[in-house]
Amino acid sequence: MTAILGLNAYHGDAAAALVVDGELVAAAEEERFNRIKHVAGFPSLAAAWCLSEGGIRPEDLYETSPRPGDERLVPIAMRVLAVEPLGAETLLVLALDGSAEEIIARIGRETRLRPDDRATLLLDAAAIQLFDAATTRVIARDRA
Repeated sequence: MTAILGLNAYHGDAAAALVVDGELVAAAEEERFNRIKHVAGFPSLAAAWCLSEGGIRPEDLYETSPRPGDERLVPIAMRVLAVEPLGAETLLVLALDGSAEEIIARIGRETRLRPDDRATLLLDAAAIQLFDAATTRVIARDRA
């Protein structure tokens, strides 16, 4: 299956559309959800609706297919603090090796990881979002 989420963003009439295997599945303007005519900016509500309509979760979308040797995948050594099975997926509470900082990862249900295990997980560097601690706003990344 090939899914493409198209976005019209950062100028008037922001919108999103989802095409799956060459067929239009969903399309909507952001104003449908926030009731602001000709709204500019990122169409997050329209994008979320399109993905939901198509049965696609955001983590199912990739810029390119993940594969062995993909330079975006960065290995990180971690210690498992807690494992929470949720049916189709599992949440892991992890501590970075040598740090008290915790992160939460969402992985498949087939994991065999248990609390106190040490593991090397692959982080998709292209998917990282950074936030300013003072303002809680997203920090823009240079895409050059």
